[in-house]
Amino acid sequence: MAIDRDEAVKVITQGYSKVGGIMHPDGPWALPEAELRKIPGFGRNKEQERAEARRLLAEAGYPNGFETRITGRKGAGWEPIVVFVKDQWEKIGIRATLDIQELGVMYDRLNRRDFEVALGSYGVSLDDPDAVFGQSYLCNSPRNYSGVCDPEIDALFERQSQTTDPTERKRLVWELEKRVLTAGVKMIVARHPVEWALYWRTVRNFKLQSNRYLTEKHEETWLAEA
Repeated sequence: MAIDRDEAVKVITQGYSKVGGIMHPDGPWALPEAELRKIPGFGRNKEQERAEARRLLAEAGYPNGFETRITGRKGAGWEPIVVFVKDQWEKIGIRATLDIQELGVMYDRLNRRDFEVALGSYGVSLDDPDAVFGQSYLCNSPRNYSGVCDPEIDALFERQSQTTDPTERKRLVWELEKRVLTAGVKMIVARHPVEWALYWRTVRNFKLQSNRYLTEKHEETWLAEA
């Protein structure tokens, strides 16, 4: 609740990103914005949310906040994220020390669970709930570095994955996302990137997708005469 997602879009990417939940906001599975904004941390009244965050800290036994260490990835594309979160957390009394590492060192620490908080950025090659939730949010997900295990999340994941009706599956995906973002938080989603491209006049049938991995697929792209 301390992190202002709208401010993250402005500060980290100068506006070239969007507020979103687990699924990409430009994709077909995205939680409707009206529903997303009801979830703690995504509201527009940040002072109210931060006041509630301070209350929860005090209730948990940390009326004056606490100290922690944020491990982040070295590089111009990632360090600003760590600095931004540090600044946001200070507004509710969480004082963080930055630990910036090369990519190999950072992932070694993640795999060994040698961190308190770790920040990074990654994308998926398939905008589908199986791929997105499967890699990070299940009890045995390879990128579930926090080790938090919520059987209800696993059960919802299995139900949506096995559902053949698209409308019912989307309903279950939205239910799953709400569960992950509230009761089963493992990762804090700050923002989603917005892709952009320069179009050459001879290129035909090129479609910009919701992330760069999807955009790199050019099976139906072709070149015409100038």
